[in-house]
Amino acid sequence: MDAARKVLARNQRGATAIEFALVFPLLFILFYSMVVYSYLFVLQESITYAAQEAAAAAHRVNPVGNENFNSDVATQVSGRLPQALAWLSTSQRSHLGVNSPAVVEVSCSTQPPPEEQIGTVVRVCEATNVVTVTARFRVEGIFPKLDFPLLGSLPPMPTTLVGSGTALVGEA
Repeated sequence: MDAARKVLARNQRGATAIEFALVFPLLFILFYSMVVYSYLFVLQESITYAAQEAAAAAHRVNPVGNENFNSDVATQVSGRLPQALAWLSTSQRSHLGVNSPAVVEVSCSTQPPPEEQIGTVVRVCEATNVVTVTARFRVEGIFPKLDFPLLGSLPPMPTTLVGSGTALVGEA
């Protein structure tokens, strides 16, 4: 009986290593995807918060009799957006283009800016004194994609993240 156990144990010696080699890639993909998507979720929420904070910062500008209203709003927004995303590392802020200047549009359009437009777009509707801030950042390259045979590139990630905020400026 003892000899049979030794022979059986000797035959099972490499089974654990083979099972680990088969299961580990799946567990690694699952863990890596959880980390990536968690970070992207936090980043998405931060961009939305930053856009809302930037729109709220435009409230400091008085539209009544202010000929430089649009440029003053752009200055306020451009200053507030990087502050709200200050928790990001310097390399990530430069990769996202957080410190790039805002593009100001004077229009009352409720349509989001075109998807090709990356950066911060400030829309000022002079008829209603509504300021809309849309921040679109390219997130490609923040995390490396893992290439697997037969599976392709994992995890699938969005190319851009968009946050938007709206504020009423002055008296309507």
